[in-house]
Amino acid sequence: MPKGFSLHIGLNSVDPQHYGGWDGKLGACEADAEDMELIAKSLHYNNVSTLLTAKATINNVINEIKKAATSLESGDIFFLSYSGHGGSVPDQDKDEDDGKDETWCLYDGQLPDDQLFSLWHLFREDVRIIVLSDSCHSGT
Repeated sequence: MPKGFSLHIGLNSVDPQHYGGWDGKLGACEADAEDMELIAKSLHYNNVSTLLTAKATINNVINEIKKAATSLESGDIFFLSYSGHGGSVPDQDKDEDDGKDETWCLYDGQLPDDQLFSLWHLFREDVRIIVLSDSCHSGT
């Protein structure tokens, strides 16, 4: 029987020290993550993890993804949800037409799409990865 591993991230704010004084206040992102957690539990996922606001740091998110990558086998599923601000940073490896990498705004800094992409390569072949992101990347 396939295993399910899920990680749900919700940030109602970010640490202003890492964002030039901006706190990024939002109203219901933690509730979104908790709702996704309930869905995963109702589907009998083997491992369900939730990181809310101050716990949703770059290291914690990366470590949870790595934990999933090492524990899942071919045919298993990784369900990742994110609710919070999106952003952009200058594209360092020139793979973006608009010159910007999109990011998730985590509590202590931005996690670029290139870094997420590199994490997917840690998973074994045929592990199904589902990412549900409720974040704005428009730059406005």
